[in-house]
Amino acid sequence: MTKSDDLKLARLDSFDLIPRYLLEQVKGANWTPELLYEWGPALGQSPLQLIYGMTDPAKAIRGLLWATVNPVVDGIVLNVISVDPAYQDHVILKKATGFLHGKLKELGLLKLYATTTRPRAAERKGWSRTNLVMMEA
Repeated sequence: MTKSDDLKLARLDSFDLIPRYLLEQVKGANWTPELLYEWGPALGQSPLQLIYGMTDPAKAIRGLLWATVNPVVDGIVLNVISVDPAYQDHVILKKATGFLHGKLKELGLLKLYATTTRPRAAERKGWSRTNLVMMEA
């Protein structure tokens, strides 16, 4: 049994319940915790936003899984996975992607995408690089 086995996913309608440190530990984010707290209720109203807290047995939030359904590209984009260091282990990403693959099937979509500042770590967990490159102006 791993540390992350104690965590359960709970759908949220904003980021208000997510502890700030879980947002701050996301490396390379192009948003701030303040922006997520401000825009969270509007984002949470969209059925295309999948915002989940990872709760421990005492129902305290120990992680965040945030993804966006994008039917135009026939997939789901993983935006953030952030887990309390006490619950981080070698299978948490695999569990999160397994959950999102279930959502893909449920929604009739085909692909799971992610943006990352750590592509080698993702590759070690079974992800592959695509020809798409994120650009900014």
